[in-house]
Amino acid sequence: MLWPAVLRLTERYPDIQVEVSLSSALVDIVSEQFDAGVRLGEQIAKDMIAARIGPDLRMAVVAAPAYLERYGKPEAPHDLTGFRCGNIRLPTAGGVYIWEFEKADDRSTFTSTVRLPSMTWTSLSRQRFTGRS
Repeated sequence: MLWPAVLRLTERYPDIQVEVSLSSALVDIVSEQFDAGVRLGEQIAKDMIAARIGPDLRMAVVAAPAYLERYGKPEAPHDLTGFRCGNIRLPTAGGVYIWEFEKADDRSTFTSTVRLPSMTWTSLSRQRFTGRS
């Protein structure tokens, strides 16, 4: 979602220089002297001016085929309770990301018990390929 927006910006303003800093932390962009920041909508402070750069973000629960063969396939969010779930640790929020599930008008949340929380989405993705979570 970020890169297409950056490309549109640099095409529209060819003299602009863009430096990207990626972090799971909710950085104070003013005190850190950033010109702009990108966050999920629910993480935007009330005094910030926001502009949408893309559609609503949809996430999925995924697992390595080897993990599913060994432990079975969950059929509903509450089935995840007994599974080894990976998750991202949000450094400034004081915990791990709370998963949100939605199907029609049915909404629920799930907080995974995490054996190996990740500080970055990249390391979380790498865990999936090992078949251990």
